Amino acid sequence: MDALRIIEERWPEIATRITRANAPEGAVVEAGQGRCRLSIGGRSLCSAVNPRREAERVLAREFEGGFPRRLALLGHGLGHYVDLLLETEIERLDLHIPDPGLFALALEHWRHSEALADPRLNLVDPAQSRFPRSGEAGVERALEVPAFRRTHPEFLARRRVALDQLRSAAYRLRVLVVEPVYGGSLPVARSAAAALRGLGHVVKTVSYEGMEQAHQRLIEFGDAHRGDTTFLGDFGRLLARMLHAEAAEFRPDLVLALAQSPATPEVSEAMRLAGSRTAFWFVEDHERLTYWKGLHGHFDLFLTIQRGAFLKQLAGLSSAPARYLPLCADAESCYEERDPEERHGLSFVGAGFYNRERFFLELMDLGLKIWGAEWNPRHPIHELVQEGGRRTDPDRNRRIFSNSRINLNLHSSTYHAGIVPGGDFLNPRTFEIPACGGFELVDRRELLAPEFEEGAHLDTFGSIEELRDKILYYRERPEETRRIAECGRDEVAARHTYRHRMAELLELALLIDEDFFPHAMRIEDQRLGEVRDPRLKAFLGALPETVEPEIDRIAEYVSGREEALDETGALMLYMAEIRRWARDKRVDRITERSARG
Repeated sequence: MDALRIIEERWPEIATRITRANAPEGAVVEAGQGRCRLSIGGRSLCSAVNPRREAERVLAREFEGGFPRRLALLGHGLGHYVDLLLETEIERLDLHIPDPGLFALALEHWRHSEALADPRLNLVDPAQSRFPRSGEAGVERALEVPAFRRTHPEFLARRRVALDQLRSAAYRLRVLVVEPVYGGSLPVARSAAAALRGLGHVVKTVSYEGMEQAHQRLIEFGDAHRGDTTFLGDFGRLLARMLHAEAAEFRPDLVLALAQSPATPEVSEAMRLAGSRTAFWFVEDHERLTYWKGLHGHFDLFLTIQRGAFLKQLAGLSSAPARYLPLCADAESCYEERDPEERHGLSFVGAGFYNRERFFLELMDLGLKIWGAEWNPRHPIHELVQEGGRRTDPDRNRRIFSNSRINLNLHSSTYHAGIVPGGDFLNPRTFEIPACGGFELVDRRELLAPEFEEGAHLDTFGSIEELRDKILYYRERPEETRRIAECGRDEVAARHTYRHRMAELLELALLIDEDFFPHAMRIEDQRLGEVRDPRLKAFLGALPETVEPEIDRIAEYVSGREEALDETGALMLYMAEIRRWARDKRVDRITERSARG
């Protein structure tokens, strides 16, 4: 019985998805002389010499202490991992498929198709996104097929988060979040920092609050002096120096910079030299803002909200890792109760871009209300703009989203007349509207389908005619819009919060290198119960709760006390000084590599 037939009998929906899928670009199976290898883009996903032996080595290394009862296998080769795991006493094996087209190609040469009929094996639908959390109903461990860490890192990171199998949970990281001076990425930075704190990490933000007015004044000054940008450049370098000073004092394991923040290549390199890892989350359209060309390659991890062509361009600039990390919503604080005094039929929140002004002209007879800044006061659409065209804050947006029967979301363009053809990235409102319990009509985007199901979590339109029809349709069906809005809110809460994204970011980093954070404090190292020396245990137990049980932090506390140093306190200062010398001379990395062999 062949592999696909078994899948058709056991998992008919998955079989349909597999048979309809195309193999990804560059995916091939090379067979000959009794050997078989699956590869994608020139990267082999299993050994061509002895794939079974390769799988045996991985399993022996990962499960030296014994196999779990319930395991999630993330990725596949040609069946060798499944065969070996089913030869153990494992009770349940969940096989997670990163790409149905790639899996279909692998099935043509599956090692032992009869293993797919084993009742202990559960094939997980590639589109499935929710799973039982760790515990009695969930898996005990997750294991990636190693090659998939290079070819499908975003899938693996997201599945680890969904399964509550976080490698990053072993660390208590010190994270420095760099805010922009102003703009749409400022609330993103603040929500990201709050989410990292919620994950248990020590977080400090570099805030430039109050600098926006100075920044704008320098722009105006430069314009008045024949476009002189030297003052603005000097201002940017000053902000970068402030960041460097904060990093030198805080000594973070990770510096996370957001789009439009003053994290320059020079300051990133300086922080990397000091032992910090750096990441940049470019939450912008790469075609509209192109300053990413000078950034990529100077950060340990570059994160984008676009895939495809953008990631290929980044790969052409540098071999530094670039990963897709979409936007999300602050779901825990987004939802607002309905306000009987504020009810809107058809709403839009956003800035006045060219395509929106043109497109919304066709909706003026449907009672559309618009909130936001930068709408042309001489354009006919301006009569629909509310509250004098003031820029709205996140709290105001939430109230509008929650209290509108239909929320429109049209991604911006400075030159298209309406919907952007081939638009890919998803703007924040795509997630924020359903997070607030609002019903959303959004223009179709290439990256929408993996995140939301059309008609279930929100609805879409591809033309002004289709949008008008759907507005009229949903106006007459309040129960349906309410049902979709509730499902959308649940979907955001389950998959698309900042807590999810920040956990995914850390997992992406650890998929690049399991020792991505070489200086980070492991949670297990903070447990006082593992300290055997009674005097040291008493010393650590007497520390205030605000002092982290980490040598540098303890040394700072000890040096600030007025009482005389005892022997343990003096040793802590001495050890901190040795560590500081080792970091400055980069000796610590040499000794760590030696210890790992």
